[in-house]
Amino acid sequence: MADVARVRQNNKTVGSLTELVEGDSSRKIVEIICRTSLLKSESSCVRIERVFKVHNTQRTLARFEEYREAVKLKASKLAKKHPRCLADGNELLRFHGATLACALGSAGASSLCASDKCGV
Repeated sequence: MADVARVRQNNKTVGSLTELVEGDSSRKIVEIICRTSLLKSESSCVRIERVFKVHNTQRTLARFEEYREAVKLKASKLAKKHPRCLADGNELLRFHGATLACALGSAGASSLCASDKCGV
């Protein structure tokens, strides 16, 4: 828990967030991917209220790109080729659903809070 508190206090570590509003093409894509990854029974009861884009720091992006290139290089040397690894380093999209107890996304607020009751 200490790491979460530290990250929340030092917003520069995680970058910033931007809310993707309804009608935004990126939001639509995220909603489609999220819904299709759920079981049919779950999909009907899930309500997506807000979608945020994480803007990572340059350092984080550089580390990600370096790791992805290393995965692609390693995959290219394997006898059995793995198309996903060769194309994008087996990059995966991740989604996180949470209950908000703070003002994140309201009136342009883009900083993470320190509330223990907030699920973000």
